[in-house]
Amino acid sequence: MAMSMRNKAFKPKMKSLKVRAQRIKSEIGKIREDQRCIREEQRNIGERFGDVKRQCDQLREETQVIMKQTACNRFRLIVMFNILRAREEGDFDKAVTFTRFLKLVSLVHTIQAANSMMDSPAKIGVDRSDMFYAW
Repeated sequence: MAMSMRNKAFKPKMKSLKVRAQRIKSEIGKIREDQRCIREEQRNIGERFGDVKRQCDQLREETQVIMKQTACNRFRLIVMFNILRAREEGDFDKAVTFTRFLKLVSLVHTIQAANSMMDSPAKIGVDRSDMFYAW
């Protein structure tokens, strides 16, 4: 009889332990799911951050190209202005010298632009084998 009394007293404790264990297991399951969602979101954020970084690098490169083109155009305008001034002053030798210099600068700029295109044809969506097909 002492044994059955013990079993009866022990059963409620066992039930409460089982209930607590089940609750803890379900909480652990929820935590695992939350952690999985957090890892997935971190992965997505990392990918988006990489995309933004690539776009930033591309914009930086494009800005550098625009700055170089602007400087070259400004230089050419200065030479053109000197040609006009020399012609106004009647100094045609100086005008011819500036004109030849302008042609040389334009040629160098054209060659540099072609070389930069050869260095990175994929940037403008051109297959390297097709670049000089028309030639």
